[in-house]
Amino acid sequence: MAYINNMKLGWIGYMYQPPAEITEPMDKIMWQLDEAKRYGCQVLQPIAPLPADEESIAKITAKMKECDVEYEMGAPRAVFELCGENAEAAKKELQEEIDLAKKYGAKIMRCGYGKLNVEYSRWSKVPGMLPHEQLRRVTDSLKVAAPIFEANDILYALENHCDFTGKEIAAIFEEINSPNMGIAYDTANGFAILCDPNEDLAAMAPWAITSHIKDSKVIDAPFGPDYFPMTPVGCALGEGGVDIPRSVQLLIDNVRYPEGFHLILEQGWFGKLPEGTDPREFAIETMEKSLDYLKDLVTVK
Repeated sequence: MAYINNMKLGWIGYMYQPPAEITEPMDKIMWQLDEAKRYGCQVLQPIAPLPADEESIAKITAKMKECDVEYEMGAPRAVFELCGENAEAAKKELQEEIDLAKKYGAKIMRCGYGKLNVEYSRWSKVPGMLPHEQLRRVTDSLKVAAPIFEANDILYALENHCDFTGKEIAAIFEEINSPNMGIAYDTANGFAILCDPNEDLAAMAPWAITSHIKDSKVIDAPFGPDYFPMTPVGCALGEGGVDIPRSVQLLIDNVRYPEGFHLILEQGWFGKLPEGTDPREFAIETMEKSLDYLKDLVTVK
């Protein structure tokens, strides 16, 4: 099966969990690689943390080669501390993580800035954490990070992580303007900051280096009348409020590095599942439906 621009499909390790009887970390890693091969996926955000010893790395990378899978690795939060009082320690930590990523053959490292709370968002009222102050610190630190990633021939991607709008994230990379720096384009996280994510995607697409392809549906809030009346919850692609076909087409038409672009499935937060539902089975079923949906969008007809 051929995909447009040889795009690579995959998923995040935490959302596609091994069965309960697989308990050893190495066995979980091997199981996920086998599953990726079975589904025809060529990229994973692996179960973290990955081992750093040479024997384990050799075993895992051999399995990755066998399964034709590459990893996207996480970047440490030190990448946001490269201009502060801990700058030297942050540079050391970042370089160590880059070195590990290179041992796994990773071409992309990614992370999100937001910590899934108000303080680390555009809604913060905390002194020193006002939105413009946070954006300035992130931009200045990533300016320092840019030549480090360039020297190591690694791409870095910052996710719009329930913190700032896609337009605000895009403005960071317009200012930095590095060939190795860009966005981890999450198609649904805009819901978390009370904006329509469909409005942000066009601004982010030209800076996208990788993605989280995710949908969310808006439901009547289950919290009662004294709360916000609607809330987004995760769902299979095509069942929610994100225009997934347009989201993917924006990537096809606009990204700087279209060859082999990573379409990584994420499901978001499901909310309360129906009574008696097995969470793991529900997550796997949702992923399978989403993967079929995504394959249909990018398959060369």
